[in-house]
Amino acid sequence: MLTFEFRTMKEAYDELKRVVFEAEERDYQRRELNNKLQTTFEEKEKSINMFLYEIAKLKLQLEEAKIKNERVNLKLKSYCSSSFVLDYVIPKPIGKNKDGEDVYTNGSGIGYNRVPPPVNGDFSRNILGVDKA
Repeated sequence: MLTFEFRTMKEAYDELKRVVFEAEERDYQRRELNNKLQTTFEEKEKSINMFLYEIAKLKLQLEEAKIKNERVNLKLKSYCSSSFVLDYVIPKPIGKNKDGEDVYTNGSGIGYNRVPPPVNGDFSRNILGVDKA
């Protein structure tokens, strides 16, 4: 009977030893997998952080470009308004006279050519200072 108990005890011990070995093997594989996953996670985390840094830097550059673009647009608008002043408000010379001075009108006057005729009905010019009357 003692040999029978020893044999069952030995079988139970061998079974327990096999189960413990398999558990240790599974634990070792899990640790290896966990280390690989941890390494992969850290690499991906670094990569994501790098992309986030690049995105933040590009957003900053975009904001700076928007500000610069707005400044350029404001300058362009001021140039357009000053161009309007130069084109339409300030008279431009249309040529030079005999003395080399700038001429600003084409001889038609400065806008007084659209006045009603004289009241006395005399539309002719005085020639050599002589009156027609």
